[in-house]
Amino acid sequence: MTREDLEVKRNQAIVDAIEKSQGTIEFNLDGVVITANDIFLNVLGYSLEEVKGQHHRMFCEESYANSPEYKVFWEKLNRGEFDSGEYKRIGKNGKEVYIQATYNPIFDLSGKPMKVLKIATDVTKQKRLEAERARQAALIMEISTPVIKLWDRVIVLPVVGVIDSLRAQKMMQTMLKKITETLAKVIILDIAGVATVDTAVANHLIKI
Repeated sequence: MTREDLEVKRNQAIVDAIEKSQGTIEFNLDGVVITANDIFLNVLGYSLEEVKGQHHRMFCEESYANSPEYKVFWEKLNRGEFDSGEYKRIGKNGKEVYIQATYNPIFDLSGKPMKVLKIATDVTKQKRLEAERARQAALIMEISTPVIKLWDRVIVLPVVGVIDSLRAQKMMQTMLKKITETLAKVIILDIAGVATVDTAVANHLIKI
């Protein structure tokens, strides 16, 4: 067995081990799909026949696939530089998928890139959970920052809990919106419900 055969066999053994637990897909340097394992295909909802011979852009939003950033992405891989991160990809029938992945150039015996191996983990559920948590946090903050019309052109903002920079910004936005709606001339900040008014809190209140 030649040295080249041994190298090919070793590389294949590594790929086989990875494929047992993670999604993988291989591309030519021009971005055309060579093959993909079942884990990757199931995440995107495609069969191998549907993706083999197609370009990587089929998994991307059109705006990104036509962008200079996408061109630079493939130029980087062709230079033998790997790329990693969290990516939004488009599956079958427009399904949005988020993956944590690495794009790994594979080199021949002369040290030149010959293809790209992508190793991916589906993080769609985690991403949606994070988005839902952020939405709920924003809703809670909005509910906890009510602005009440007290009299004609007089509004009151009862503040309860902790005031940080994010909440102070939200309070400012909420009051400006209410001022526009009511043409208020006077704003009362009721801070009886604020547990601690230290220097940082005082600065936020002064800005508001």
